[in-house]
Amino acid sequence: MKRVLVTGCNGFLGREVVLHLLSQNFFVIGLSRNGSNLSHPNFESLQVDLTYRDKIDNISSFDVVIHLAGAVSAAESLSAPLDFVQNNIVATANLLDLFRLRGGDGFIFISSGKIYPIKDRVCRTPYGATKLCADLLVQEFQSSYELPISILRFTSFYGPYNRPPIYPDQSWINWFCYSNLKGREITLYGEGLQQRDPIYISDAANLIIKIINTSQYSLLSNVGGGLISRTSPVEVLKIIQKITGRDFINVRKNPLRPDMKDSFFASNASVQSIWSPLVNIEEGIGSTLKHMKKEFEN
Repeated sequence: MKRVLVTGCNGFLGREVVLHLLSQNFFVIGLSRNGSNLSHPNFESLQVDLTYRDKIDNISSFDVVIHLAGAVSAAESLSAPLDFVQNNIVATANLLDLFRLRGGDGFIFISSGKIYPIKDRVCRTPYGATKLCADLLVQEFQSSYELPISILRFTSFYGPYNRPPIYPDQSWINWFCYSNLKGREITLYGEGLQQRDPIYISDAANLIIKIINTSQYSLLSNVGGGLISRTSPVEVLKIIQKITGRDFINVRKNPLRPDMKDSFFASNASVQSIWSPLVNIEEGIGSTLKHMKKEFEN
């Protein structure tokens, strides 16, 4: 049975990936700072802080590493930049070094579309800057040590989750869904016409499983929800209101932040031979709202 190490196993994507792996008979070693309450015969929970190199040497054997752990809010990074340096750069360096010494079938690193554009003197927030540094570091380990590594630069995730988003930019669609159901104010940046292709969380997890099952450990790809998910914040508001029958109580407008792009789409070109997204934007939002309503009732 193949053993897969998943960092950030309690996170949005981490939780989904763990469940997908277990459903396909992998043994999962889940790493997080707080441990996991998931109970399964093929799941081992480890409470580890990846920013301490000496703390990870005792991690049990693995065949594949999926590195999902990290700090994720661009807005929060503006007030706590050093936390993002530790959690996105130092933690990644420590895990890469462990993989360099131990070896394995493959290493999958989850990067971000926030690293773009890759050029000098660009405002991308400390979050985007630390993800770019980590991305470059992963590439360096891949080339210098000839390691089997794939890098996935996802757009933004949305979909069912067992916790509401804490910051709007952790999953802006989930935040809009949550705010509509709870009657909270939301903020649009600019006129809310920015073009995006967010990816449904199960589609993202499916790609990661496909990479493991096909041993595609040399990919470097931008990944998004594809043509079936192209949308804008304004369009998402309309979809949510149509499904719930509720208007947003207050929509505030702020100027665009310097790091925000007018449009960002992922080509998915490097992964098209093994995967394509299945969930379109209306289906995904409907599923997310249904799950949230159920959570609120419990």
